[in-house]
Amino acid sequence: MMRFRTFTVATAVGLTAMATAAGAATMTLDDFDTDIASGPVSSFDNIPATIEDSAPSAIGNFREITVVGDSGVPDAARAAVDDGELTFSNDAGVQGRVDVIYDGEGDSGLGGVDLTMGGTDGFFAFDLTTDVSIGYQVSVMDTFGDSGSSPLTASGSFVSDETVLISFAEFAGVDLTSADSVTLSLVDTSTDFAADVTVDNFRTTSAIPLPASALLMLGGLGAFGFARKRRG
Repeated sequence: MMRFRTFTVATAVGLTAMATAAGAATMTLDDFDTDIASGPVSSFDNIPATIEDSAPSAIGNFREITVVGDSGVPDAARAAVDDGELTFSNDAGVQGRVDVIYDGEGDSGLGGVDLTMGGTDGFFAFDLTTDVSIGYQVSVMDTFGDSGSSPLTASGSFVSDETVLISFAEFAGVDLTSADSVTLSLVDTSTDFAADVTVDNFRTTSAIPLPASALLMLGGLGAFGFARKRRG
């Protein structure tokens, strides 16, 4: 399992490395330039809250956001798209999760998008800022019904506008040349501090990792116990 980052993380599963994206070809999955028309999504008491909006800036032209938080009113987990960024925040003492789902209007599917751009691209990427360590994960389902997810990996604390890279090698058994849905997930299990997270420019890229700067970091993420919740 591989994880390539432009910054060093405190805990990771598998191989973590520094990376460069010079001359990289990219496919924009969501630049978050289309705000959520109906405002922030908030969740209390482990009850998922979901909004789907038209999003011309996103793959499939629609974006579905599902949030779940484990604390009662008024404390909540919240997500929004505003001012060109995805924001995810938890009140102090709240453990929360957000799934940003790209599968067309009303779960109709993407219809077989080639995420590799003809074999050119080999990574998912997004730009991350967070004050506390959060978990991140990408999941893909293809048009044949096969699905896979990258391991949930910790970002480290006090990250400022850094690029996260997730290798396509994490998705063995999934046909990334015929994707039907893509999901970006963020998980916060810290109860000591209120998380404030922003994500921008979710994309695929042909970035080539630099083996000489690779750092092997092993660790577990047993605390990240939230199960992904979707509508039936």
